[in-house]
Amino acid sequence: MAEIEHVVFHSVIHPLIHEMPHHHKKLLIEERLVNSGIPYTIIQPGVLMQNILESWESLTEQGIFQQNYFTTQETRIGMVDLEDLAEAASIILTSPGHTWATYELCGPENLSLSDMIAAMEQQFGHEIKVETPSHEMLASQLKKHGAGDYQVTTILKMFQHYNEHGSRGNSNVLTWLLGRKPNDFSSFILRTLERKK
Repeated sequence: MAEIEHVVFHSVIHPLIHEMPHHHKKLLIEERLVNSGIPYTIIQPGVLMQNILESWESLTEQGIFQQNYFTTQETRIGMVDLEDLAEAASIILTSPGHTWATYELCGPENLSLSDMIAAMEQQFGHEIKVETPSHEMLASQLKKHGAGDYQVTTILKMFQHYNEHGSRGNSNVLTWLLGRKPNDFSSFILRTLERKK
């Protein structure tokens, strides 16, 4: 078998949190990778901005943002643009100097729900209303799309933790890797609108 030169592992922001089982399992993989002696880079991205595309149809046709991340004004999420994440991963994979590193990769804002709505209303040009499905409704939707009990349970636990504690991050590392400021949420919305015309 050919010798492995470099493994880049896509983990997740804050994998140390036990209350989110699928996050914490990433930490266990990180531990095994570090102990393996294989040259590695671990990336820990924040919540992807692209996750809101699941609600894009209702946003564009009805002005409704369906979401489960935010139930209080205090909840803040450090979101990252998938295109920035992909660019950073490409740099890590094709440039020297990134082995034995663990990089938290987040965008430039820790957003509240009101921040997101303000950005969307500015770019869409109309009022956005928010709908938050109940856990029972979300579980039913997930199962309809083929999710098993474990997947449903872990997703609900993730949303509960986000709602109670948020998921803040820092963009310094991503800024350094990209050599520029990462994309903000408003620019992501504008770019998506332009592409879907």
